[in-house]
Order: sequence, then structure tokens, then C-alpha cells
Amino acid sequence: MPAKSIVPTIIALLEPYLDAKLAAFEAVPSDRRTPTLPATADGKVNVTGLVRELGLKPFSVQHFHRKRELFDAVNIVAEAMGLAPIGSRALDDEAAETVRAKLARAGNAEKKASEDLVEALRRIDLLTADNEHLRQKVLQLEAQIAAIYETGDRPFHDPFGAAGD
Repeated sequence: MPAKSIVPTIIALLEPYLDAKLAAFEAVPSDRRTPTLPATADGKVNVTGLVRELGLKPFSVQHFHRKRELFDAVNIVAEAMGLAPIGSRALDDEAAETVRAKLARAGNAEKKASEDLVEALRRIDLLTADNEHLRQKVLQLEAQIAAIYETGDRPFHDPFGAAGD
């Protein structure tokens, strides 16, 4: 036989508690309202404090994180009071993990871009050296052509021996 669910027992305590907390919150003028549910310093529902105020055993905290009926009931009142709902820390953790993953991808992209830049600079150096070599070769050939025009002699040996031999 399955174990008896704790949820109905907690709901029986929780509903009147939440009604009273919401009534106390709404009884204060809106410009002076502060949450009447237990809250953490960063504006989230303090589930441990809630369990304590309900007179439940400390291990009951887990039920408020796992049972939709419980955290939904609390979250409706929490949001009306401007508190972050139960489970918002997990949502914050998911958002933080998403940001970490994006940063890792950006870091990988940055590393790849850096590697590509180094390769491009290396190729530029090689092409610059080739260009300088070709420039020297052009100057040498221009000097040979100038010598031909000045003297009429060929300054180089014809490997085929075709002209005038």
C-alpha cells in the first residue's frame, strides 16, 4: 500500500496561513507595505521560515520545493507581495549556467579568432618576404633589360644557342 501523502495535511495548514498573511499585507496602506511571508535578505520566499511558522518539522521544506500544489499556493501570495517565488534560485542558477555557457562559447570563439589572427599574421610575413624577393628579381631583370638597350649585347647566356651561333 502506498504511503499516505503529506500534501493534504500541509495544505490544511497552509491555506489559512496564506489567507491570514495576505490579509495582513493588504491591510497596510500600499506605500508602507512589506511582505508578511518570511523572506530572505535578497527578496525570496524563505521556505525554512515558512515551515517553522506553520509548525512543521524541518524536513518538510523539501515538500515546498517538490510538490507543485504547495509551491504554487505559496508563489501566488509571494508574487502579490513582491517576493521572488519558491524555485527562483533554481531559475537564477539556470540563467547563470546559460550565461556561463555563452561566455565559454565566446571564449572559444575568441581563442579561435586569436589563432586565426596569428595564422594570418604569419602568412602576411611570408607573403611580405616573397614580395621582397620578387621585387629584387624585378630590379635584377630591369637592370638586365637596361643593359641590353645600352650595349646591344645579351647579358645572359641563351641555353638553346638559337640566336647568331
